[in-house]
Amino acid sequence: MDAIDLYETPPLALGKPVGMNLLSGLKSLGPSTPLPWVVQKFGGTSLGHFASKIVKEVILPEALENRVAVVCSAISRSTKDNGTTNRLLLACSRLETDGADFSKIIDDVQLEHIQGAERDIQSLEIRTRLIEKIRSECASVVKTLNAAYFLGEISPACVGKVVSAGERLSCHCLAAILQEHGCEATCVDVSELIPSTAAPVSWTDRGFVDAVAAELSQKVCSVPGIPVITGYFGLQPAGALLDLVGRGYTDLCAALVATGLNAVRLQIWKEVDGVFTADPRHVPDARLLYWLTISELRSLTFYGSEVVHCAAVDVARDRNLTMSIRNVADPLGPGTLVTPKVDASNDQLVAITKKNYMAILSVRSSAGTSGFKFHSLISNILQKWQLTVELVTTSESGVSLAIPMPENEAYGAHQPADVRLWWAIEALKVHSTAVKVSKNMALLCVVCRLASSTDFALACILRVLSDLRVPVKMVMHGAIDAIVGCVIEEKYAQFATKVLHRDLFSVQRVDSPVSETIVPNLDEIK
Repeated sequence: MDAIDLYETPPLALGKPVGMNLLSGLKSLGPSTPLPWVVQKFGGTSLGHFASKIVKEVILPEALENRVAVVCSAISRSTKDNGTTNRLLLACSRLETDGADFSKIIDDVQLEHIQGAERDIQSLEIRTRLIEKIRSECASVVKTLNAAYFLGEISPACVGKVVSAGERLSCHCLAAILQEHGCEATCVDVSELIPSTAAPVSWTDRGFVDAVAAELSQKVCSVPGIPVITGYFGLQPAGALLDLVGRGYTDLCAALVATGLNAVRLQIWKEVDGVFTADPRHVPDARLLYWLTISELRSLTFYGSEVVHCAAVDVARDRNLTMSIRNVADPLGPGTLVTPKVDASNDQLVAITKKNYMAILSVRSSAGTSGFKFHSLISNILQKWQLTVELVTTSESGVSLAIPMPENEAYGAHQPADVRLWWAIEALKVHSTAVKVSKNMALLCVVCRLASSTDFALACILRVLSDLRVPVKMVMHGAIDAIVGCVIEEKYAQFATKVLHRDLFSVQRVDSPVSETIVPNLDEIK
């Protein structure tokens, strides 16, 4: 199949000015309008840099042909690290540690949003109304933090209330820009969503997911015009969203909204053209993938790609949602179309990805301990200390496990990963003869389109790493999923990824051994 046949067709007026005569039709859109739904999700940095462009060239053109539901992250005017959500979490952290003054942080958030309103909104009436909402939201955050300081503790529910203000601010701003362009838009606050079901065990609980999706759908369908939905949908009393999902919950919210509305498409709008064969920031010759299956996208996100949150992809896969990943800076670009199934193609390999911040935990069993009992023991200890395992290799006398050690964990984790690993090691020493941990590792993975391609891909990986004289610590060759990979030291991972991408994905491969052509000295690969 020709790749262009799978492009998502841009809306009729995409990228062109939308006349007021066309916008008049948008004002009358109500809950009963018999048009299919399209859900659009926008990240914080996209909204911080391209809010007006998003309204004029993405939302309004799509709204001429479909009913549009918009899901927003909290705005980041500069970088994600300095975004609204991170600063709100910083305010909570300061309150929890030394009681330092947090009002300056909230004042900066308020000033930044007011300056954005003054820049983006020309109508005095709409701008004044928006600024009042901004000040009201920030005053509510200060009130919540003052109450927590007075009580001497900050609960997960309190953190959720503070963090959710970032999404509300973002939605108010985007709705105001839509209103200025003559379109009826309403901020839909789902930050205190209470599902009509019992507390969840996990996001694999289909009944729970369907209940949350139905609640979201009901709220969205109850407003006229374009609903602008907060990406934070805190679950009370089931638990805090940051604890259950972590960062990236807006992607999950968008997938749940799309599920509840039975949307024809879920659009993830970012500041990249789509999904590539490798991270284009580190691999200059990475190529855009015009289409993927949802299973392939799930593998990429699980093993290091940050395009879409894993939980959102799980929901899309289970509900057969069609997704597209597009660039807000280039709305006419093809992007990447993600479908439940695609026709077979000549491409055997999909992409290469890497996951940093890994550790290898090697445990040698005590004499007389049966294999099943020993494995069960290790599993129970790791589960107790909330440590996940990416890869396992076993032998007669021991087990090696690749464990992710993320630097930036979700707020609310009771202890950092390295502390929890230390406690797990202490518990394992009681039941084993030796425990060894190796940190600063990385997991390199190649996602294949066909299971028959995995042998070739793994052979290429091992050949390249051998030529580069990069030690391989663990090897992954899935029996079910078409994924292969290995664990190596993190300092070699970026360079190894570039070379592997060249050998596996370049149109013209280099036949000579890598060691003869690219950095033969291992010490130079740092």
